Amino acid sequence: MRRGACYTLEKKAKPIGPAGFVFLPDFAWVRNGAQDSLQGIMTGELWTMKTFGEALREIIVSKGLSVSAAAMELGFRSKTALFRILGDECRSATSRKCMEAARASKLLALTPQEVETLERALEVNEIGRHTYAMNGVLRSMIRACPPPEQTEPIAVDGIEGISTMRELIDACKTMPRLSVTILGRCSPDILSQLYGLADALPERGIRHILAINERSVEDIQAFAETAFMLFTPAYSLGVVRESEFEESFWAFRSRMIVIGGDNERGERTVYQLMYVGDRRYVGYKDETGGLCRHWAKIGEHFGEKVDDLNGHSTGAGGLPFPENFVHLCERCLQVEAGREILMIRPDIPVMCVPPEIFMASIVDRLDGQTASSMARYISRAEAIHAARYENFMAKKKPSHLIVEEEAMRRFARTGLCADHVYLARAFTPQERRTILRALMGRTRKNTGLRLWFSKPGMATDGREVAAYDRFGIALVKPNTSWRLDGDHREMLLTSEFLASSMRDFVHTQVLKKEVLPASETARILDELIELTREGE
Repeated sequence: MRRGACYTLEKKAKPIGPAGFVFLPDFAWVRNGAQDSLQGIMTGELWTMKTFGEALREIIVSKGLSVSAAAMELGFRSKTALFRILGDECRSATSRKCMEAARASKLLALTPQEVETLERALEVNEIGRHTYAMNGVLRSMIRACPPPEQTEPIAVDGIEGISTMRELIDACKTMPRLSVTILGRCSPDILSQLYGLADALPERGIRHILAINERSVEDIQAFAETAFMLFTPAYSLGVVRESEFEESFWAFRSRMIVIGGDNERGERTVYQLMYVGDRRYVGYKDETGGLCRHWAKIGEHFGEKVDDLNGHSTGAGGLPFPENFVHLCERCLQVEAGREILMIRPDIPVMCVPPEIFMASIVDRLDGQTASSMARYISRAEAIHAARYENFMAKKKPSHLIVEEEAMRRFARTGLCADHVYLARAFTPQERRTILRALMGRTRKNTGLRLWFSKPGMATDGREVAAYDRFGIALVKPNTSWRLDGDHREMLLTSEFLASSMRDFVHTQVLKKEVLPASETARILDELIELTREGE
């Protein structure tokens, strides 16, 4: 739909949705007397990025050069060789050699922006368009930063007295039993506005159901855009797949938002909005109860077809302490066992702590009576942790752990991890040295577990992400203590495609560009070991 077009709401005798999934009231959007198709509304932005050949061709044309002249300038004997480069029909080494010649060329006189474009295009050639796009998506998901709020308002048409999404949210803040349901992709700007509303909502008060094709970069991008909301108790994310909903699947592509709450008369007011493009929604307000009953039926229609992605303490919800913690550790062991693990986090995970040190730190915090009553749980936890430690530290499959130097220095000084198990005391200086020396030994062997320090620019702000080959990825709320009746929150996303994409991201981006050399890692580890002696 074009910006500036005039839209009006017209009642229709025939619904525009498929049978069994009709929105109330039946309506269609009419522009200049002609109904727009939903296809245009549902079409998202396409990912496009230039290859090296495409980028170089644009630069040559912009400089007013012929291919023959450019070939001569870049040191090729014939224009045929350059044509192969422009057609991306050569090896990466050839493109890289051409890049260096172009950078040195006085005739091309590349600007810093053109050099950056060519470097980026070289990377696209080396790892492929899809991997390059997914790397950007996964980076945004790991960082999970709320988007800056746009100054341009999100317009709302069709609701009397309301002209923007901000006005609608402000009007709904005081409504009792407030709830929000989002169907399909949602503007990050809207999510940031709902983020401010989260305190007024109960747990799972914002229900987001996202239609996703795991192999679509656009759909994974839509998922990544929700990452900053995922650890908000009021926000709940679920995904559906086209095969599960068949003819009803179009509703998720229409990007609906439904907001409901009790009005002054104690009845239910429901606002239903549909995205029409150009930062604009068209809405309908209902106080008859019709929309409320309709969406209740839709909820039944969802049933078990929605896969919930986030929840408190994966696999341990509802269990009493300490069984919940033991159960969670057991579940983690099942996921980790025998798999390649790729992990980005501030400092060491609990799996790096030898079993005798870990269990001693817990037992020391318990009095005799409590330890006696928990004996069977302690014994079970010790066996599980020993298996996790062995799997993480000694298996033959390669695993990579990327940590931050400053966070590791805090650990060396204090004996506390960023997400220290709340049952455990701080590790003693001797225990810290044992832990760090074990990591040094694994890193120097250059097999199995490898520890890497990230460069200063790759701050995680305490976030943790782990990828498990052929299984999925886990995201953990930053700087929590694994207190399962407290603020600990994590997600386990069972998707082989996401696990594979995260592996590609780590190997093609992080390990290639964003970690310190192995020699520097060893030097820092030596410093940390000495740092544990301070104050002894």
